[in-house]
This record gives sequence, structure tokens and C-alpha cells, in this order.
Amino acid sequence: MAAHARKMHRILAVQQQLHQIEQWRLASLHSRLDQLAADQEHLIAALNEDDALQGLFIDGMARRLQSLSEAASKTAEETQAQSVRLLEQAGRLICAERTAAAADLAARRADERKDLLETIERLADRGP
Repeated sequence: MAAHARKMHRILAVQQQLHQIEQWRLASLHSRLDQLAADQEHLIAALNEDDALQGLFIDGMARRLQSLSEAASKTAEETQAQSVRLLEQAGRLICAERTAAAADLAARRADERKDLLETIERLADRGP
């Protein structure tokens, strides 16, 4: 029974690591979204400036703004998908936690039962 509990704890450790990886991926996507938004804001601020040479670069800046917008849209979709994967992984982690707890309880009960039987046998061997 203790071997089963150890196996369940190894599975639990793996599930915890997988959950943490999914969290890191989601955090990375959020960071990427924040960076894209900041880049867009800087570019829009540059477009709003009254610089004499700005007219020479307006087409390139508009294309860059469009590409940033597309990248932000794609990253937002990836973020949604990653959120779903994170929730699925969280469900697997909860299941692993419950299984490990049940295995611990079963191992503890088996040990208690074994100790009780040994105590009864010792008392029976003493006799009257």
C-alpha cells in the first residue's frame, strides 16, 4: 500500500510541475500582450507628433501598427487557448491531489490494521 502512495505522490509531483509550466506559458503570453500594447502606444504617440520628417515614414509606421495589431490579436487568441489548457491541467492536478490523499489514507489504514493485528496476536499469545 505504501508503494501505491509513493507512486501517487510522484504522479502528483509531475502534475504540479505541468500545472506550473502552463501557468508560466500563460504569464508569458500576458507579458507579450502587454509588450505589444506598449509598442502600439509608442507608435501611435509617434504618429501624433508634429515632426516635419514624419510624413516620410508614415506608410511604414502604419504598416508596423497594422502588424502589431495582428500580432496582438493572434496573441489574445493564444492566451484564450492557454487559459483553457491551464484550466484542464488544474483539473488533472486536483484529481491527482485527491488520488494521492486517498492513497495516503489507505496506506495509513493498512498500517493501523497491521498494528492492531500484531497487538491482538501478542495479547493472544500471552494467554490466561
